[in-house]
Amino acid sequence: MKKRGMVTLFIIIGLVLLILIGLFYYLKESLILKDIFVPKEIIPLQKYAEKCIRDSASQAIFLASMQGGYIELPKKIAKDPEAYILTGFKVPMWYYKAEDRTPSFQSFIFYLESYINEQSLQCINNFEPFKEQYEINEIKKITTKVKLNDQEMIIDSALDTTVKVKNKNTILKFPKITTKQPTKIKKLFLLAKEIMLRENTDNFLEILTDDMIASSDYLPYAGVELTCDDRTWTVSSMIPYIKNMIVHNFKFLTFEDTAYLPTGYDYYEKQYRISLKGNNYKDLQVNTIYNPKWNFQLDVTPSKNGIVEPLEFTMSNFVFACVKLYNHKYSAQYPLLFQIIDKDNPDNVFYFATPVLVKRNEPNRYNEVPLWPSEDDTETNTQYCNDNEPITQMVVGENNQIFAKTATKQNRKNALTIYAYDASLDIFTGLLNNVTISYQCVKFRCEIGKTNYPKDINDVYTGSNPYLKALFPDCENGIITAEKQGYLPAKLHQTVSAETNEYAVNIPMTKLKQFKVRMHVFEDNTYGGNEDNENKNVERDMLATESVLITLKNKGRLYDKMIYYPNDENNLELMVANEPYEVEIKLIENDEIVGKASYTWQPELEQIQFRNGVLFFVGKIPQSSSNMVEQYKQLQKTENKNKGSVEPRLTLG
Repeated sequence: MKKRGMVTLFIIIGLVLLILIGLFYYLKESLILKDIFVPKEIIPLQKYAEKCIRDSASQAIFLASMQGGYIELPKKIAKDPEAYILTGFKVPMWYYKAEDRTPSFQSFIFYLESYINEQSLQCINNFEPFKEQYEINEIKKITTKVKLNDQEMIIDSALDTTVKVKNKNTILKFPKITTKQPTKIKKLFLLAKEIMLRENTDNFLEILTDDMIASSDYLPYAGVELTCDDRTWTVSSMIPYIKNMIVHNFKFLTFEDTAYLPTGYDYYEKQYRISLKGNNYKDLQVNTIYNPKWNFQLDVTPSKNGIVEPLEFTMSNFVFACVKLYNHKYSAQYPLLFQIIDKDNPDNVFYFATPVLVKRNEPNRYNEVPLWPSEDDTETNTQYCNDNEPITQMVVGENNQIFAKTATKQNRKNALTIYAYDASLDIFTGLLNNVTISYQCVKFRCEIGKTNYPKDINDVYTGSNPYLKALFPDCENGIITAEKQGYLPAKLHQTVSAETNEYAVNIPMTKLKQFKVRMHVFEDNTYGGNEDNENKNVERDMLATESVLITLKNKGRLYDKMIYYPNDENNLELMVANEPYEVEIKLIENDEIVGKASYTWQPELEQIQFRNGVLFFVGKIPQSSSNMVEQYKQLQKTENKNKGSVEPRLTLG
């Protein structure tokens, strides 16, 4: 009986302990317990700071939701009207000109924390309303850590200050503040990333766009038609027709494991239902939006002067019939906006955008597009790049017993000697020191080393020509990349195998030179119809309300530079080489493109070497063009007029 009593007592004590522990964690999580240990003198300050932090967090969530995960847009997005969709906010293209601009989850958290730190510091304002009751050291910074789960944001903030109640001697350190904000921003953001990754992997938007065009009864696509009736289209008449198809078809685009309604049409249920990873987003709804007022670029091949016709001939030797052959290729580019809504709270909305890129009926997203960072397998990459990889060998011992033995596998067996040199010189006089060499095989990139002057075991230089001799991982047709400050990165395909062991590889590198940028604008009054106006071309400096975005590219040399003018530096690096540039200039005023120029420019090498300034030109649409259609025509006319006719001018300063 005594033993039974003792067991019962231990059970009761255990239950009491479990209840107390559960109550402790409940109070802790409900943010009640923390107030018990906060000095009562500080509680008014604590409540004031908590409100500032909560308000800052709400603002951060709102801005990130409206701007595709960014709270403050990078300049290369904010300053380029074609890099975002304007909805009242600038919703960035998460993919733009072969660049993945999707924020990582880590950077997303960083943006939230930075904004909360900055805004709450301003809001608290060193507790100015309480200065009569407290002596407070100046708060120089607030350190915030944000944790997100599916239903809320948990914010831990530390204020670097101490507090003293006036007329009391006690100095108190300000306690850490923990607040919670109900939000599904994490789920909204992760669903958006899944949709974007699926599009970048499978190109479903481009495939559906081509399917719309191919299945149209109106548009010429592929096949044979027996008719003598006239068959003629214009590209300008096709554009509103295709826009209308995009608007009405993409409203039926749905995603599995989200809160979607069945379309009621077998075709859309099969073709427009996109599968994701299988995560549960049943409380989130996805809408796909295209506004016909947005930009739409279309090119149809074959066509002539904007007129599209089939290949036509008459089979008079056989039957009296006309035969029309269709084999038309469509190249289209336009933006799409994705809206993700929390069904439980429709005020919680997340936006992101992407271009749809079709070229000659095929998806065109992956033209020279590198692998997505999310696809990089870091663990496998490390195993591949390491010189010696730990492995497990199965060994047969005495009595035929099998046991595991730790061993190493040598990943790098074959050596290359790398010579990097200045392409404006020659390999004998232009060898470069301190060039970083890496090697990429499919998606794995390994850092190999740097070119250097050879030394002996006593660290004494033994040669005057820098190079790098190192072991490389085996790969068929891998890519060697050479990088050095003041030079363009250089890439070279090179197989590493037993057959290429001890090969010497020469890599030419293109030197870069800084040029001071200036910009002139042409006011061309001929677009208003006044061809005889003596002042039809007026060259002037830029106005204070104007800015330009200048892009220069050379695919062969992997050169790609963009400058927003004016800025603090107004500098641009040009290649010290006799090479052409593809130039694109956009004149911007009040977030609208009011002028364009595009052409191929090849400056003389001698001028590149002895001059240090460059003057660009762009034409502006006349202000008299108030009609949007007419304004677009004028913009096209301005761009065409500038093709090859107003090249940059290299100057002495």
